[in-house]
Amino acid sequence: MSEVWRVTNFGDLAVLLPLAVILAIWVGIRSPERAIRWFGAMVMAMALTTLTKIRYASTGTTIEPFDFRMISGHMVLSFSVWPVLAYAVGSLLGQRTAYLAAALAGIGCLIIGYTRLFGFHTPAEVVVGTLLGSAVAITTLRRWHSPPLSLPHPTVAVSLMCVTAWACYGHKAPTEDWINATTSWLHAFIG
Repeated sequence: MSEVWRVTNFGDLAVLLPLAVILAIWVGIRSPERAIRWFGAMVMAMALTTLTKIRYASTGTTIEPFDFRMISGHMVLSFSVWPVLAYAVGSLLGQRTAYLAAALAGIGCLIIGYTRLFGFHTPAEVVVGTLLGSAVAITTLRRWHSPPLSLPHPTVAVSLMCVTAWACYGHKAPTEDWINATTSWLHAFIG
């Protein structure tokens, strides 16, 4: 297994979607509106990302000056989840720790982005994914700042997230297959 793949897998849907669901449930127990807004923003960002991937799979066209084909889903999802998750866990120790944890998670996301440049995406695609995912995270953290999060059963939730990450790491979501199947269906439907 290459070192690049080891790092890039931290941004895969197979790892981050289960963590996002657990985080949404954890936050939603006491703050359903916060959880729904964050999860909804993340889903909308991923929907936009998916549309760009379907467009490229359908047409094969590139926006030439930037060598842009599609938004990097790993970057959108990484920045939408890791800093928000780190903030939530860090908030158990206070606001400063929450923001420090979110910032460190953001640095980790940049490392994931770097790995996406090795045969997966162009710099423009990684940058757009970073910006879109960061917009989700920053908007969420601004809303979660005041009043501070009040999270129930932290030991259970954090333990569950650790076990989930461990169980899901190394798996790859079949998103490319889904995109290709959707593109084939659209071609058959539209003609």
